[in-house]
This record gives sequence, structure tokens and C-alpha cells, in this order.
Amino acid sequence: MINNLLKNMSFSLASKAWRIILPIFITPYIIKHLGLDAYGIMSILTVFAGYFALSDLGLTGALEKYVAEFKAKGQLKKINDVVQVGMFYYFIISIIGGLLLYTGFYILLNEFVTIPPELNHQTKISYLIVSITFSLSIFVAFFSSIIRGYQRFDLIAYRTMIVYTISVVLTVLVLHFGYGLIAVVSITLFTSFINVTLFYYLVKKYCRGISIQPRWNKTTFEYLFHFSKWKFLAGFCALISKNSARIITGILLNVRMVSYVSVIQLLAQSVSRRLGAEIVKVLYPFMTEIVASRSNKIQKQVYLRSAKWLFSLLSIPTVFLVAYAEVILQIWLGNDFSNNGTFLLKSLAMLYLFSSVLWLSTNVFEAAGNSFFPNICATTIGFSQLFFYFIFIPNFGINGIVFSHLLTLITIGVYEQHKTLMLVGSNWNEYLKKSFLLPLIASTINYNLLIIIESKINISLPTLITLAIISFIIHIIIYYFIGVFEKEEKKIILKFFNKF
Repeated sequence: MINNLLKNMSFSLASKAWRIILPIFITPYIIKHLGLDAYGIMSILTVFAGYFALSDLGLTGALEKYVAEFKAKGQLKKINDVVQVGMFYYFIISIIGGLLLYTGFYILLNEFVTIPPELNHQTKISYLIVSITFSLSIFVAFFSSIIRGYQRFDLIAYRTMIVYTISVVLTVLVLHFGYGLIAVVSITLFTSFINVTLFYYLVKKYCRGISIQPRWNKTTFEYLFHFSKWKFLAGFCALISKNSARIITGILLNVRMVSYVSVIQLLAQSVSRRLGAEIVKVLYPFMTEIVASRSNKIQKQVYLRSAKWLFSLLSIPTVFLVAYAEVILQIWLGNDFSNNGTFLLKSLAMLYLFSSVLWLSTNVFEAAGNSFFPNICATTIGFSQLFFYFIFIPNFGINGIVFSHLLTLITIGVYEQHKTLMLVGSNWNEYLKKSFLLPLIASTINYNLLIIIESKINISLPTLITLAIISFIIHIIIYYFIGVFEKEEKKIILKFFNKF
């Protein structure tokens, strides 16, 4: 079981790392050729379309859970029941969701966000294309939930790296030849078609016995929805937490400031939240199988170790990013971004690090069949942040985003974690000691070393890359000498690197 988990984690991290590295390299190129205003508009289109992806009512998570659960029990008929009903529902929301999204774009971009006159025509064509893309890409979520339920994360990883690379190459080419916003969003439509085709093929070939012929069954849908309704609410609020700052910035400030927020969030989320989310995705069906087999002792062990591994892994890039945030922004995007975004980047990187570890609590409750509590917490966090955005952004500009995240993390996030520890039979003392103490000491030592180095030398791009490698090595060495990982854990980690 552990070997399968490590295999899935290695594939997921590899594909996610690839999706993180490419945007970091091409974002300056895209901004240079599109301009800050057009890039801000594209960010708003992407974020707003993300909200409509929740029209699946959380069925993606429910399908993944029950496919994994029924697979563990060898109940193929029940797998087909939930898959066929899911396919029927996704056909419906593909059509209705696309129409509603287009209407929503029209209202948002004509009534609430000020679009520069020279970009009006491009914006109208672009949100039509994005609406069509939504209707197609909603099936990607459906097929991927089946594959994740079968714990074939390797298939998803291969697909991700291939298709995403094609998307990036095409984006660079169309911008190089002088095309603009319309061409860039058209590439998303094209790659969505490729994704759906590939996922359909993968499900048919590797998920043996699965029938995806649409079929409606009210009882099965109610069974799925009983679990997914809280998943849907939490997903909506997670998007509020993750992306609504951009839309609110566009409404309260301007589309140019949306570009600053988008780029800084991209970088901060890349080193912690996105990698963390990928690990959490891998652990979800794994925890479901553990609960299905009633291995309570293993559940606690996996939870505490997962928290430590997650925090230890994400601390390495986060420490480097926080130490050299100003230099990174200056080299990457210039003085303008460095002057406006250093505080935001440092703060979000640290907040995303700790919130990523808190995500593990959702796995524990949902694997046990309790989707209400973690998702009602996520709902509270989402709406609280939305409320705080309207208070802090007008007064503190884009830095107001930091205060919103901080307030919700130290209140609702800590409370949810307390309940999780009770569920797995642990406590704060054990949790902090086993999962955080030693990795935090190592991170503090490495951070201070990086600050000392920065004060002694002038940092250029080659120097920054060299320091990133050195920082990684130093962090690992400190982990080793202060004994972050136990003997058994070292064996597991070696297996992980072998599979990676």
C-alpha cells in the first residue's frame, strides 16, 4: 500500500513540478507581448470560468471517493452505477454551464470591470471562446476522477506533461508571430479537446470493465449528491479563497493591478499550495482505502507522517522564496513588480505553506464519510476571506490580501486542525513535535544562512540559480543531521526517490 502511495506521489509531483516550472519561465514573455492590461483580462476570464467548473456540484470528488472505495471492495457494478450517472449529469452541465458562463462574462465585464477601449473587441471574442472551452473541459474533470479513483496517477502525469508542454509551445509561437489575447485563449480550447480525447482513451484502456454510457438513476445521484453537496460548497469557497482576490482587485482597483496579483499568486502558490494540493490528491483515495479496511492505527501514522513530509518538502522552496523574494521579482519581472509585490510574495508564500498542511485534515474526515465538517470549515474560510477582501483591499491595496488570509488561518484553520487531531487519536503536543518541530528548526537555520549570503554578494540570475541548488542541498543536509526523519521513514523516502 505504501509503495503504491509513493509511486502515485512521485508521478504527481513530477507532473506538477513541470507545470510549475514552465509558467515561471514563460510568464515574463507573455506579459511582455500581451501587456499588463490584456494579461489582467485573461486572468479574470480564467478565474471566473473556474467558478462555473463547480456546476458539477462536487461530483468529481464524490466519484473519486466511491470509485476508490468500491474498487477496494471489488464491487465493479457499483463503480459503473456511479460512473454512468456521473456521465449523464456532466452532459447536462456541459451545455447549461457554458450558456450561463457566457451570460456571466457579459454582465461582469460590461457592468463591473473597466476594460480599456482598445481591448473591448478582443475581450468579447475571448469570453465566447472560454465559454465553449468550459463546455468541453468539464469532461476532463469527469474522466480524471475515475482514473484517480483507480489510483493511476502515472497516467494523469504523462498526459499533463505532454499536453501542457504543447499548450506552452503554441502560446509562445502565437505571441511570437504577433497574435494577441484571442489566439492565446483559442489554444486553451484546442488543448481541452486533446485532453478530453486522451482521457477517454485512458479510461477505456486502463480502467477495465468501466462503462461510461450515460444513464440516469435518481437513487444513485442522490447517493452521490449526499456526499458531494458539501464538497461542492467547499470547492466554491476554495476558489473564493484562491482566486477571488483577482476579481475583487479588478473591480475595486483596475485590471493592471490584477496582473500584479496574478503573477505573485502564481509564484507563491507554485512553491507550496500547488505542490501541496497534488500530494493531498494522491493521499485522498489512499486514505479512503485505509478507512475501508478499518486500519485506524495506520490512519494516524499516515496522517502525522504526511503532515511532516508535506511541511518538510514545501519548506525547502518556500524558505528560498521568502529569503530572496525581492531579488527574484526584480530579476524575473523588473523593478516595478519588485517594488509592488515583495511583501505580498513573502507573506503569501508563508501562509500557503501552513495552509497546505492543513488541507490534510479534509482527507481524514472525507475518507471516513464525513464531508460536512471540513467542507463547512472551508465554506466559512471562503466567505470570511471574501468579506475581509472588501475591507482590506481598498485600504491596503493588494497587500490587503495578506491580512485576509492570515485572519482566517489562525482562527478557522486552527479549529479544524484541532478536530482532526481528535479524530485520528492525536493531540497538539504530539502533532507539533512529530510533524513540525525539527523541520521548522531546519528551515530557520537555512533561512538565516541565505540572508547572510545575500548580504555578502551581488545576486545575478546565474548566482540565484546556483544558490537555489545550494539551498536545497543545505536543507537536506540539515534534515539529516538533526534527525528529521526516522530510520523507517528514510527507507520509505529512498523508495520514493527510486520510483521518482
